[in-house]
Amino acid sequence: VVMLTGDHPKTAGRVAADLPVIGLNRHVVVAPTDAEALRVAGPAFKSWREHFSWLWDKKGVPFPFPYPETLEAHMAAGLSVVGSPKTVADAFAHEIDASGGNAVIGHMIFGSIAYEDALQSIELFAREVMPPLKARSTVTA
Repeated sequence: VVMLTGDHPKTAGRVAADLPVIGLNRHVVVAPTDAEALRVAGPAFKSWREHFSWLWDKKGVPFPFPYPETLEAHMAAGLSVVGSPKTVADAFAHEIDASGGNAVIGHMIFGSIAYEDALQSIELFAREVMPPLKARSTVTA
């Protein structure tokens, strides 16, 4: 969890300690290019989604609530952020501006994602996504 605070209009001048946590909970894959991130995220999401609904599928019970079945639908619903460092940073900046969010809860390892791909994603997120977000706000934890 990365906590962000700053001069967002929705904070109404309150200090960070007085704000509730407004988390952006997303599956996140960062790679050098958008195409590479999609190549990594696609199969990982498919595996994760199959395991997520496994029990319902096994019992022949309809899934109890609408939930995207593909990575593309998950991304379109705003539940996954996948792309190059710039793409991911821009997406989170847009979401923070729209929501007043002050925390990013990133699911960086899910489904069948390979260790090397997850490590690269985490390193790129730390090195190239967080600095632009930090420039917009102050990291408090």
